[in-house]
Amino acid sequence: MKLITLKTALCLFVAIGLIGWGDAAAGSGGNVATGPWALSSDIVNVDEGTGINNTADGWGTLRYNTAGSSNTVIGLAALYRNTVGYGNTANGYQALFKNATDCYGAE
Repeated sequence: MKLITLKTALCLFVAIGLIGWGDAAAGSGGNVATGPWALSSDIVNVDEGTGINNTADGWGTLRYNTAGSSNTVIGLAALYRNTVGYGNTANGYQALFKNATDCYGAE
């Protein structure tokens, strides 16, 4: 489990849960992740505008996201396999589970 430091808090992201965020701790990006494995593969690149402004709430939400941005996800394993898809809204158990690169809204 990663500890949130003052420097991290100032970067405008929150990670709560077991193994929240992989490389996201190295940058900012306006990400919020709550739940085990939520956004755990995210790589923030503010200069390129990737991996930023995501909200992931629930076990495994946006689990494999690396460069996708502006996704809003709530529910167990929702958008689980997303890697670079952006602007998605997924609400509910496994919503858009297999989506990897496309941009949709689903419930």
